[in-house]
Amino acid sequence: MLYRWIPFLKLRKNGDVFEIEGPMEKVLQALSDVLDFDYVIRQPEDHSWGSPIGDGMFNGMVGMVQREEAEFALGPFSLTHIRSTVVNFSVPVITDNKAIMVPRPQIEAELSGFLLPFTFTVWGLVLLSAICIFLAFLFLTAYESKLFNLNYKNLVRTSAMWVIKAFTQEGTEWLPKTDAARIIVATWIFASLVFMSSYSGILTAMLSAPKVRIPVDSIEDLLRQSKLPWRMEFNSMTYQYFSEATEGPRKEILDKIEGFYQNCFEIKENVRNKEFAAFCDVISIQKAMSWDFRDSGECHLYMAREMVYSNILMAMPFRINSTYREPANEVLYRLKESGIFNYWVRSEITNATECMKPPGKTSGQEVVAPLNLSNFLGSFLLVLGGLGLGFLVFLIELMVATCKRWL
Repeated sequence: MLYRWIPFLKLRKNGDVFEIEGPMEKVLQALSDVLDFDYVIRQPEDHSWGSPIGDGMFNGMVGMVQREEAEFALGPFSLTHIRSTVVNFSVPVITDNKAIMVPRPQIEAELSGFLLPFTFTVWGLVLLSAICIFLAFLFLTAYESKLFNLNYKNLVRTSAMWVIKAFTQEGTEWLPKTDAARIIVATWIFASLVFMSSYSGILTAMLSAPKVRIPVDSIEDLLRQSKLPWRMEFNSMTYQYFSEATEGPRKEILDKIEGFYQNCFEIKENVRNKEFAAFCDVISIQKAMSWDFRDSGECHLYMAREMVYSNILMAMPFRINSTYREPANEVLYRLKESGIFNYWVRSEITNATECMKPPGKTSGQEVVAPLNLSNFLGSFLLVLGGLGLGFLVFLIELMVATCKRWL
């Protein structure tokens, strides 16, 4: 008895005949050769792994083995306590984890990227510093001009322009003639040097390095966001794990679930197209990534860093007191300990390494990249806004001057 599970088992039906291939097909063939038995392949009518349905009974493949409709099931299956009460598991053949598969986050450009080097608190303090320097400079130059009989023209305008020019590292020929005001000058020039040097250095680093926001990296992240629904494999170990919860994030995940699917590999395109997130085993996610990279040369899938469930033992379920179980264990143990089974599995996953890298680190996404228009779009919009404001003020001045002529 079997159920399609890529990469462990690929299944094709040719008329009334099943054609299978993959690591578990090789395991079945090895058991058939060593234990000298013929076999008939069957599939469960509900196309599920098997979970409790009440009164100690199971559905799916586990239920078929429990009811002795099959001697064993290929799988491999997640070895859980509740399943082990109705079937006898073989020795584990591999260990796997459960994780969340989501669309791969992409590099994003920030319209407000030119503001990111400083926090809003720092920007506020810089503005407050500029205002304080302006007021102090204006007061000292005005008072000292009376004290020393100096003649400063347009003092308010001159003070404001000097503060702005010093902050933007622009040279100016005008300087106050008194010492107190020159101390303010030196103070603001030094402070501006620190501000602008820090700003330019951090801005260059932030714009050159790709910015990748990862919206989903855990169950909590999935619950916090609202754009991406989620699904899981029905009547599987994952479904059983969440259905056992009576409160907390696990219960909330099942309460808000959008639906179910039958095979993780078969919904890879749905996840890639951002239709939903999926709870899958890590090996299936790696196989989906391998297919995606082979098919497109790019990575469109991402596996959340926080595991949903770790170190799951995978084994084959046999009927209770099956005479095939012990000799099968010897074959499975040798395949596992020799590394042969792991080699069979890994040979099915050939291109996943590139897509397992963090977003922004894959080939074609260099850490240092040329700055393009999207990086400076916010700055250019600010320039356009300033130009528009400048022309608006000019028109107002023009109208005021025209009115004065007519009056």
